[in-house]
Amino acid sequence: MPRKVRNFWIELEVDGRKTPIASGPTGKTGGFNLVIHQRYNGSILESVLTVIGDAVIEPDGNVSLTLDVRGAGVKSLTRFGKHQFKCKTIR
Repeated sequence: MPRKVRNFWIELEVDGRKTPIASGPTGKTGGFNLVIHQRYNGSILESVLTVIGDAVIEPDGNVSLTLDVRGAGVKSLTRFGKHQFKCKTIR
């Protein structure tokens, strides 16, 4: 019996949460939207960081995952051989 195999999945661990969050798209292609909000003086600010992931199947059969990172003051940099994104947050 065939079963659905996800092309990619996300695992997320959050401090204070007992179980991790894990999920992925159900189709051959798919994506995700990750929105991070921040509280400031009791109010919830608009998203400080949004990551949009979009998966497509390339002609060679491999899955390509593109990340679009948006937010105030988002900077892309490479440190210690890793590609990272930094964004401005409020303390």
